[in-house]
Amino acid sequence: MHDLERFTLGLFQKLGVEPREVASRTYRVKLPLELNRFFRRSELFFTFSEEHYDIHQDEGIEFITAGSPLLDRLIGFVRSRFMVSEAMLQGKALGQLALSSQNLNLEKTPKQLYRKYLCFHVKISVRSDEHLEEILPIWMDLTTKQVLSEAPETPELHPSETPTALAPEEVQEAWNGAWSGIQQQLKHWLEPVQDGINLRLQLEINKRRASGPERQMLIDRFKPQLQTELVFAELLMYPVQLWEVQFKARNWSMRAQYRWDMVRKTWLTAPTCSSCQQITFQLQGCEKGHHLVCERCQQVCKQCQVHQCRQHPLEKCSSCQGGTCNTCLEGCHACQKHNCPTCLMPCPECRKQTCHTCVVSCADCDRVGCTDHFQTCHITLKSLCARHARTCQGCQNVTHHSVLHLTEDGALLCENCAVVCTESHSRPTWLNPAVAMQCSGQHTKPQYLCHQHVQVCTDCGKAMCQQHLVTTKSGVKVCRECAKTCPVCPTGTYHTSQEVQGCQDSHHAAHLVCHEHQRSCHDCKKSTCSHHSYRSKRSHNAFCREHIVVCPDCKTQVGRSEAVQAVEGLYCLECVGKCAACNQTHSRKYLHTAKHSGRTFCKTHIMACPECQTQVGVSEAVQTLEGPRCPDCHDTCKTCHTDHALSGLTVCPSCVPASQKGKNKRDLRLYLHCQLHVHHCHVCSQATCQSHTKQCADCLQNTCPDHLVTDTQGRKLCSKCAVICTYCPSGTYHHRKDITSCSVSKEHLCKNHTLICEDCLKPVGARHTAKCSSCQGLTCRSCLRENECYTCWTLKPADALLLKELGLQEVAQSWSIHASLKDRGNGTFKQVVVYHTRAGSLWGALTSKTSLMLDVYLRSGQKIQKVRHLEPEKAPRGFPNPSRLKALQDALQKRKP
Repeated sequence: MHDLERFTLGLFQKLGVEPREVASRTYRVKLPLELNRFFRRSELFFTFSEEHYDIHQDEGIEFITAGSPLLDRLIGFVRSRFMVSEAMLQGKALGQLALSSQNLNLEKTPKQLYRKYLCFHVKISVRSDEHLEEILPIWMDLTTKQVLSEAPETPELHPSETPTALAPEEVQEAWNGAWSGIQQQLKHWLEPVQDGINLRLQLEINKRRASGPERQMLIDRFKPQLQTELVFAELLMYPVQLWEVQFKARNWSMRAQYRWDMVRKTWLTAPTCSSCQQITFQLQGCEKGHHLVCERCQQVCKQCQVHQCRQHPLEKCSSCQGGTCNTCLEGCHACQKHNCPTCLMPCPECRKQTCHTCVVSCADCDRVGCTDHFQTCHITLKSLCARHARTCQGCQNVTHHSVLHLTEDGALLCENCAVVCTESHSRPTWLNPAVAMQCSGQHTKPQYLCHQHVQVCTDCGKAMCQQHLVTTKSGVKVCRECAKTCPVCPTGTYHTSQEVQGCQDSHHAAHLVCHEHQRSCHDCKKSTCSHHSYRSKRSHNAFCREHIVVCPDCKTQVGRSEAVQAVEGLYCLECVGKCAACNQTHSRKYLHTAKHSGRTFCKTHIMACPECQTQVGVSEAVQTLEGPRCPDCHDTCKTCHTDHALSGLTVCPSCVPASQKGKNKRDLRLYLHCQLHVHHCHVCSQATCQSHTKQCADCLQNTCPDHLVTDTQGRKLCSKCAVICTYCPSGTYHHRKDITSCSVSKEHLCKNHTLICEDCLKPVGARHTAKCSSCQGLTCRSCLRENECYTCWTLKPADALLLKELGLQEVAQSWSIHASLKDRGNGTFKQVVVYHTRAGSLWGALTSKTSLMLDVYLRSGQKIQKVRHLEPEKAPRGFPNPSRLKALQDALQKRKP
């Protein structure tokens, strides 16, 4: 929008009209006569802000956007009059070129030129899901034919300047030539627009969940279509001052041009150094490369003052490192290095030019000259004249006398050729390596010995130093390679090769042993060392590795000829024994001693008694019906007289006298019975012999004498089948079928002590009964209310009325009335109500269960007579009607507790 605003205001300025800003981005324009006729109004009121458009909408304000009618008419008017507008900037500031040089002559000539810029105002239309238009300015430098990425920094044009028509063909030619650069500028503008279109396309696809043809239709719909149109072009003439400079040297010259921006008052192209590319007005000429350099990059020869630059640098003197041109440099005849004339001098001997580095003096005298007339010591590197130079007889090199030595054989050698005796001397003894004896031992470097310190090995005859000689046990000196050690002797003890012999042990055949520590095997007579021979613990004889045995049990060593062969292997004599059953030799670890006989048996012929877990020989065990047992763990059944294991026999407690009760089973062997001749009491599960076991007369189960009783009828019953009545004397038993439980306290009642409650007809004990004060009937304590039975206490007021209505007064004294209620749904008994003597029982059934079927019975003794079978809703004549029953029920509710 800001580009569009600048473009619109620029069009008015080109037409000679200055818009007046009345608010933020809101303008008023008074039109001249020509524009008044075209727009048919004298003033234009427009804005680029939506906020101000809404505020001044009633005043006829127009909102300008890309494609608005006012902007299109304005562009059409401009294009109808001219295609290209031209503006020329006036520059008033002339530049002054203040150049200076030390070795160049300068001639300066100023001229005035103009630089041309062409601005294309392009209208861009993008059609996709939305329509977007924009006008972009694109600048082009006509001098370089390059499209600029941004507008050149130019001051504002004067408002009085008016555009003039130029040839459209030149504009079109420039447009075609710069089309590739213009497309690049349009691409930068289109990238955010394309991103927005892709975002809206993806949101639409996700919203519709489109796929297949629908997705392709949306992609085609959102595909942008670009149209570009050149509205008009603007030509800008930029004033530039041109300076032409002629540079002249002694043998060369050059010409250069520099441009001064007269508007912005700055140099467009200024004098620059060809070496560092920095702007400078202090130019010097390089006489070798024929170009201009600044003062920092120039180099001046210290001899002839010739100017050169970093690209063509001066040579350095090898002595003083000063810059010197090629003309002034001269080479030293000795080292051939380049030096300046100041650093060269003639040799006193041959008069040749020599640098200060190559001029040397003798170390012993003061003579001076070049290196051709002097020699250098190869060790001290000192220079020596011909009179003081010496030669080494070994390497034939020149050597200073301070490093020459006289050897033991009279030769004069330098320090590099002569060697020193390695043994200790008060002063070094120099030797000639070609004649001196050398130690044959292991050294990092050769060790030479003088005649005084050289020694010879008695075994190999080689020359050795004191460090590589050792003294044997016999006092002979040998070298370390010939010295032998015995593994048994103390560390540091040596022997000669004739004093040792190899150990014949198969695993240590390379070991040498001295004669003192050699051993001979008792079995094979093989010679071994004391480390590889073994002593028998029994006989103390020596044995080799192959003929020594380690007893697996006691871990002692014994010779193979002394060992005993057992079933498990070789053992010493103390660790073996014989089995009493198989008579074979076994290790004592695998032999066991029987407890009863004390004899030893192998593990094959011994067993553990299952009863007491004691060891017993298989041949000594006693065979019982349960298996073999030790003599202490078996006995005979007193009934069948058969041998059994002690665990298979049971003590009958009835057979044991009272004086022996509580003793162990092993102490009661006279009363043991096997499992086949004992029975278990079904009450206490105690085993009893057959002679003392009885059967219960009721359940016919085996019962021990302790749980067998006699009832009142003389029958033998177990304690489970016999029950004691609460009211009978102590010790009186009854059959369980003759006992009834009290309904109040759950006491056991025999037939003689059982009472029946006349109210609930349930059995009850005498301690839980009482007489009703009204009817004098026997009543249990559960049915007793205020010294009356529950029936008399609850239904007494309704008795007479109900008997009268039912017509049962005559039978009420001798018959009992029973009411039985049944569920009408499935015919099962829902509730049974039984009363006697009182007709109120029938009343209670009628008032509480009127929706159920009712059976009425009369009972006298054992005789039962069915009186009626009816439903209350279908009651016969004379039966209580429902309304009367409801009134009687309300009266009864007041009597209930």
